[in-house]
Amino acid sequence: MADMYPTISPTVPLNSMYPDAIKDPIDLRDQLNIILFGGEGESAKGHWIVYRRMDLTQHSEYWNSETREAVGGPPWEYEDTIVRTRSVIGRAAGLMSDMEQYSDVGIINTTYSTYYFEYDLNPKKEDEIYEMVDEMDVVRSTKPILIDLPYKIRYVIRDAIPYRCDDGGRIEYWACICRRDVVE
Repeated sequence: MADMYPTISPTVPLNSMYPDAIKDPIDLRDQLNIILFGGEGESAKGHWIVYRRMDLTQHSEYWNSETREAVGGPPWEYEDTIVRTRSVIGRAAGLMSDMEQYSDVGIINTTYSTYYFEYDLNPKKEDEIYEMVDEMDVVRSTKPILIDLPYKIRYVIRDAIPYRCDDGGRIEYWACICRRDVVE
């Protein structure tokens, strides 16, 4: 009598989620890199942003321990780096669609956006993303050099979602849902 519940599939090895017929599965890390930086015959669709990683274990010089608030700057120590990303403007869905309002032509008024990052960034909630006034302010190189930039729009990460779609559950890329704040 044949075993109705085999413990090992004869066609798929235990270390892969792909059948033997698929020799070259899609590598999502490579695909996101092509989207961000471009590739053969593909134009780059990413842009540079300033990523501010907050250290929630250390208060900054702006922290006032008596009033328990920050005055003149962020409450936490932080480190700024320039990273390449792809962003998508947030869209209202479901019950939120009743709250949509019309805007003038060319004006996009939204509070949330989704940013996509490469697998090694490890973003976390409460980190910040700064859009630059003009991306041409960045000194061009393989990885731009951070110079004194005027920031215009800040996004605070509300949720950082790792996408694990490949063999062994490795992180392929990050999607961060961010709330928009205007910096003056």
